[in-house]
Amino acid sequence: WSTVLAQTDTYMTAVLAPVRKTQTSYSEMNLANEPSSWTTAPKMSTTDGVVFSYAIPEFPFPPPPASASQSLSKTLFRDAEAMSDIDQMLTKAISSCGYYEKSYYSLPEGFALVTRIEQIQEDASPMTGDARWSTTIVGMEDFSLQAYLKALFTERKGYFRVFVFMITNRPFGQTGTPVDQDQAKQWISQGLNKLPKGLAEEPFTLDHNVSVLVYEFEQTETGKANYLKPGRHTSQTHLEKSRILQILVQNAGN
Repeated sequence: WSTVLAQTDTYMTAVLAPVRKTQTSYSEMNLANEPSSWTTAPKMSTTDGVVFSYAIPEFPFPPPPASASQSLSKTLFRDAEAMSDIDQMLTKAISSCGYYEKSYYSLPEGFALVTRIEQIQEDASPMTGDARWSTTIVGMEDFSLQAYLKALFTERKGYFRVFVFMITNRPFGQTGTPVDQDQAKQWISQGLNKLPKGLAEEPFTLDHNVSVLVYEFEQTETGKANYLKPGRHTSQTHLEKSRILQILVQNAGN
């Protein structure tokens, strides 16, 4: 048995070594939830000679230029003590607004929470029903003579957006590589489905900020999508029309 464990340990080390060298875009967390820092080398856990680890994908940092963005008031999160508290507050707010699908990424000293891409109306409010999550342009929901005539004589367009909540104590600019709509669609599937325990237990300090970045796209009937920078609306409008801000304020007051 000792010989088998020794051979297994040797094999796992040989397999994991090249992976750790090539996965430079990932931060590794250990399953044993040992204390770790995002600024130090990742730790591996060992059970009966076998090494276990998993990786958290990193959100681009600095992030791609957003269509609109802002730092949320710290009063909304005044009771938060750990990253898990921030996760719960954000999850409760966005779930109340219909955002049930979300994805997690690591950031320096924090994490990013990304929502699924959604189709929105011209005033930035979400489409209703299945149209909200469809990647195909749907007809106008709020009828008016002006909107009807516009649709009659011009090419039909659809608007899409993604919210990215960034929690970090690091100042950042938006100087990363611009993102296209296909990349933004993939964010929901390329991250983790929950915040890992090791990161969830990290403290949320007075130095941390919760920022929201909105990525907005305009798509034509031909399927061509254009990234909008600046966007058609402010981040405040997006937060209000989605009702995320109202729910955060309401929950902070309870």
